[in-house]
Amino acid sequence: MKILVTGARGFIGQWVCKSLNKRGVEWAAFNGDILRGEDFAPHEDCDTVIHLAAKVRAVGELEHMIQVNTEGTLNVLRFVSTRRRIIFASSYLYGVPREQPLKENHPTTYDNAYSFSKWLAEQAIIGQSRHLGIRGVVVRIFNAYGPGQKTGFLIPDIFEGVRRGRLMLRSVSPRRDFIFVEDLAELIVSAAAVPVDGLEIVNAGSGTSHSVMDAVNI
Repeated sequence: MKILVTGARGFIGQWVCKSLNKRGVEWAAFNGDILRGEDFAPHEDCDTVIHLAAKVRAVGELEHMIQVNTEGTLNVLRFVSTRRRIIFASSYLYGVPREQPLKENHPTTYDNAYSFSKWLAEQAIIGQSRHLGIRGVVVRIFNAYGPGQKTGFLIPDIFEGVRRGRLMLRSVSPRRDFIFVEDLAELIVSAAAVPVDGLEIVNAGSGTSHSVMDAVNI
């Protein structure tokens, strides 16, 4: 087995690569342009793709974010075809929960450009699986945190506020399911290692919710 990792230098990607190394799995980082299908050609020897590459924020570049997150995924799917497996990092698709805890069969939706781009990418993967038999796992990630995460996310923002001696938060009451990035990486690599037939969709979280104030107090 040889795995191609897109977004290998990102926050989650770096931990996924550490996990692959720890397990002694052969892998390669995708260093091309995700919007250029021909850039996948050097990786014909890979039989699985862990697709993590994505733009999370794109102020003034919403169209580019959708291109990268959705059209980029279509290029990955063309490369995967029916010969390879895809492990896709998804997120932010449940909106306001109808029930707790959230299950994978909960209706999906979107409320911003990022979640819309991920929703479109997921629909493409599900459609390709139904009609072409593409195999793999969609990992719906909740709130990942850990070393290497940049500010702009809750946990590093709390640390930065503590360093400055002034913590500014919009609200302390929302509750979130946090997952430590090393645990998430282990889950993603495990999904890549198990040869599941068809397409599986799994939630990646701790199963326990904490409020923003809980996180601050901890």
